[in-house]
Amino acid sequence: MITTSHFFANGGARIHVEISVQGSPIVMLHGWTSSHQEWRPFLGALTPKHRVYHWDARGHGCPTHNNHSKPTVERIARDLANLLEHYQLEKVTAVGHSMGVLTLWQYIRDSALDDWKSSASLINCQNSSLTKPGITVFTVSSTKPRPMK
Repeated sequence: MITTSHFFANGGARIHVEISVQGSPIVMLHGWTSSHQEWRPFLGALTPKHRVYHWDARGHGCPTHNNHSKPTVERIARDLANLLEHYQLEKVTAVGHSMGVLTLWQYIRDSALDDWKSSASLINCQNSSLTKPGITVFTVSSTKPRPMK
């Protein structure tokens, strides 16, 4: 089951997000000019074990909700931080495609994680169940990296 929600980023932008209701959290970050719908083909495999947050980055998807400022990678990374704070996500797997990967890197940089090498791992998904070319997976947590199952 997927629920539709939103959160307000700092600065007041209303950001659209859809959330599945059970399991460990995964945040899906779509590519440039795309939307949360980019991830729908993967939900069937992910939602039985994971609570999936797939959102419309600022300036994408639901434009009436996201028109407060330009959709730069830096701004979208701050929106990601707002999403994690709003939904109280402390240990999360983040999956990015294209601009989503840049957003994750910017988030890691901005967060000044003390030892990001031990809290983020890059996984090549070409031969896994996530077979979309260009997908990058980071596991962000306070523990050692773990492969996505």
